[in-house]
Amino acid sequence: MKMLMQPKIKIVCAYKGLTYLPILLASTDPTFNSRFEVVFADGDKAALGKLSHTNKNKRCDIAICDPLAMDDLFGMAKKNYGSMSSVKIIGCMIRRAPIWIYRTDEAIAPYKITSISDLKDFNITTIKGYDRPNTGWIFCKELYGILDNTTANITIKTVDLNPDVEAPVGFGEVLLTSNVIKPAVADFKGDGNSVIYSYASSQELKDIFFTGIIARTESYQKECIAYTLFYSEIERWIKLIYDTDIDQLVADYFDFFKQHVKNCAHVRGLADEDLKQVFANCLNYIRESALYPRDLKGDTRSFKKLLDLRVRLNPNLKKVDYNDVYDDYVYNRTHPALGIGPAIWERLGKIRTKLISPLVSTSWKSGDYLFMNITQLLPLALLYWLNNHFSESHLRAVCKLGLWFGLVISTVIAILPWAGQAKRRKDNAAGKEESKFKKRLYEINQTILWGLICALLIEAFKK
Repeated sequence: MKMLMQPKIKIVCAYKGLTYLPILLASTDPTFNSRFEVVFADGDKAALGKLSHTNKNKRCDIAICDPLAMDDLFGMAKKNYGSMSSVKIIGCMIRRAPIWIYRTDEAIAPYKITSISDLKDFNITTIKGYDRPNTGWIFCKELYGILDNTTANITIKTVDLNPDVEAPVGFGEVLLTSNVIKPAVADFKGDGNSVIYSYASSQELKDIFFTGIIARTESYQKECIAYTLFYSEIERWIKLIYDTDIDQLVADYFDFFKQHVKNCAHVRGLADEDLKQVFANCLNYIRESALYPRDLKGDTRSFKKLLDLRVRLNPNLKKVDYNDVYDDYVYNRTHPALGIGPAIWERLGKIRTKLISPLVSTSWKSGDYLFMNITQLLPLALLYWLNNHFSESHLRAVCKLGLWFGLVISTVIAILPWAGQAKRRKDNAAGKEESKFKKRLYEINQTILWGLICALLIEAFKK
């Protein structure tokens, strides 16, 4: 009697570049290939289309892509499968923006830049990047918005998402690319300044839910063991990428790399020893960017960064809360239960992101916000204490006046971040100006209150 073969779980990736290295390496393992089949789509939206396809023979079980590439993925899930909960995010594959700004024109940023606004100082005529609605297009539009404020006649040109296809970059042009081979080859050729900026290293986008693992609820609940295996395997390969000596990785997986780049125009004609150095450079870029979370778990804050970034340029995008579209069903079956201490810490983290972070604009950190408001309470508490201990009526009157003044200004400072969050910042410069205003107001308020307290104490001791 023939044994019935378990159908393979189909995984669709939005992009076949090396930024999906954990999936690519897993595909070299026969055990993994016996349970899973990996295919590639032409972008995020195409990957989501394969996940949500109504034809069972044409759809995939897992999509690894940007979950917000569709205006209303979860609304489509309701239309196709009867419920918004029928499709869920079950993990985060890439947690930082794997996009580098590349140029060959040495007149554009001769050295690496620390902020994309620095490119205003250079004569850029063309921004090249991936077409909409892929995530790279969002970064192109954002850069265009910043540069177009000061420079006329800038154009955006789209390039092929296929990493094997050469995307020439000429005079006055910059390229926003996720193809890590391009900067790796530039470093090999001794042109280390070609990559002038890494989005993964930028402060605003250092942690962003760039690529999710999305699946249909009925599928991963029905075949939980297989999905748990998938989770564990990807985590294993991420650990190997981060922790194994790079020379050892190159030696062990060079045959995979050589096969992967066989049609790549960037490395055409390079000898094996040269290819090994390019592979090592790719691994270094991936490590330095820390693209993958070790436990594949996303969080509210990084997802909100992605949502805010996309909403700026796509008002039709349906806003969703991460906690509503994320399901830790597979994650909890892959990881042991947290102890009491870690569980409390995780709960506090959720409280912080849900209650505190929404009050903080993109240019303020939650820690700064808390510190500022706690220090505002100190002079107010001292004025209140002095008011109750002074016997002189004129000193008490000054205490009350200072107390009311401080309460009003401190309240304004406390709610300003919320107001700033409601009115989205259009660019980094606006956010920085807003932050400067709040901090200046805080400094003035503290100076007046502490100056008043010192004057009251001096007057009281004179008596």
